Amino acid sequence: MPKKTIPHTTGGGKKPPEAAHHGALEPTGGPPPFPEIVWRGPFAEYRAAMAGTTEAPDVFHFAALWAVAGAYLRRRVFIRCGLPLYPNVYLVTVGVTGDTKKTTAMRLAESLLPEHGVKVLRGVGSAEALADWMGELKGDSPLIILEEFATLLGRGGWQRSTLLPFLTETFDCPSVYEAPFRTNPITVVEPTPTLYAGTTPEWFWKAMHEVDFHGGFGNRLFFLAGAPKAPISMPHEPNEAHLNVVREAIKGLAHILMHPLSFGEIVLDKAARSAWDEFYHYLKQYLSTVEPLIAVMTKRLDAYALKLALVYAAFEKAAAITEDQIVAATAVARYGLACAEWLAGQRRDFSVRGHCEQAILRALEHADLPAWKVHQRIGGRFNHNEVAGAIRALMATGAIIEVGKTKRGEPIYGLRGRHREA
Repeated sequence: MPKKTIPHTTGGGKKPPEAAHHGALEPTGGPPPFPEIVWRGPFAEYRAAMAGTTEAPDVFHFAALWAVAGAYLRRRVFIRCGLPLYPNVYLVTVGVTGDTKKTTAMRLAESLLPEHGVKVLRGVGSAEALADWMGELKGDSPLIILEEFATLLGRGGWQRSTLLPFLTETFDCPSVYEAPFRTNPITVVEPTPTLYAGTTPEWFWKAMHEVDFHGGFGNRLFFLAGAPKAPISMPHEPNEAHLNVVREAIKGLAHILMHPLSFGEIVLDKAARSAWDEFYHYLKQYLSTVEPLIAVMTKRLDAYALKLALVYAAFEKAAAITEDQIVAATAVARYGLACAEWLAGQRRDFSVRGHCEQAILRALEHADLPAWKVHQRIGGRFNHNEVAGAIRALMATGAIIEVGKTKRGEPIYGLRGRHREA
C-alpha cells in the first residue's frame, strides 16, 4: 500500500506551524529521518557530547535524554488535558539491524543519571516484583531500562502474568494502583514509571502481537527508529564540557516547582495553543485514513507531543509552553507516526505468514478475489491454512476488506486502500 504523509495545508492553503519548519516525514525503505528542529537546549548539548562516541543514530541519544528527564521530572510538572498528563514515557528505540548500537546508546546514557532522584531497574520479572521495587523508592522516580524489549513481552505473555496490565494502568499515573484480590496483593502509591527500551523489527514482531496493541499496552509505546551512522573505527569518550551542561540542566529540574508562576501545572501560551489546535486536528484527520493497526499504534501520539513539550518547557524554565516548543514537540510526534508506519510495514518481512501476506496483497492489487482464487494466483508456495491465516491477519489489520460475496456465498476480498481511492 502506498505510504502517506500528514497533510500540510488547510482548505485555505495555510501550512500548519510544524510544516513551516521542515518537510513531511515520508517513510521510505528505511526508517524516517529525525527532524533537526527538535534539537533544543540540553538535547542539542547531548548530541554534541555524544558525537563520535558510537555509531548509534542520534535519535537514540535523544530518546535517552528524554527518558531520563521524563523520569526525573516525575510529577513535578503536568499539563491538564482532561486529567493531568505527566512527563513519564514508554520509549522504544528500533534499530534496523542488530548492529545499530542501541545498547551502546543506552549504556552511554548512564552518564546522565543524577546521584539522587532516579532509580534504574534493568530487566523485569513479575508485576509483583516490579510493584515492590517501585514501592521502596521513597520519592525517587522509577526508570526501567531494557536492552531488548522482546524480553518484557515474553515475560508479560506468561500465563497469568499481570506484568503488562500493571504497566498499562500505571502509565497513566493513577493516585494509587491496587490489585488486592491476589495471593500477593499489589499496592503502589502514585506510580509514575518510565520505560526506555531497544529492539529490532524482527525481535519486536516475534514477541509483539496485535492483541497487545488493542489490549492497551502497545498503544502506550512511542517508537523511535534509526539506522546506524557510518563506521567509527576508534570511538572516543563523550565530550565532558557538553555533558556537564546536560547534567546541570537535569539537576535544575529538581527546582522546577520553585518557579513562582508554575506551581506544577504548565499551560500553553496563546500562540502555542493555536499551533497545537491546528496540529491536533490535522493528526486526527490523518489517523482516520490509516489502517487500524497503525491507528492503534499511534493512539497516544498527541499525549507524547504534550509530554515532550513539558520537558522542553521545564528544561528552558518557561512559565508556559511556547509556540516554538510545541512546534518542536509536534515534529517529534509526526516522526513517531512515520516510525510506526515504517515498523508496521516491517511486520510482514519476518515470517512465513508475512511472505504469504505480501503475496496476497500483490494478488489483490488489480482485482478483488475470493480466497480460493487468491490461493490460485499466488501459486503453490503456501498451503490452504497459511493463506487462510494470512487473510485473517490482513483483515484484522484492515489492510484488506470484504467487498462482496460470490454466488456460493464466499467472501470476496479487496485492498482497503484501493477501494478508498475508488
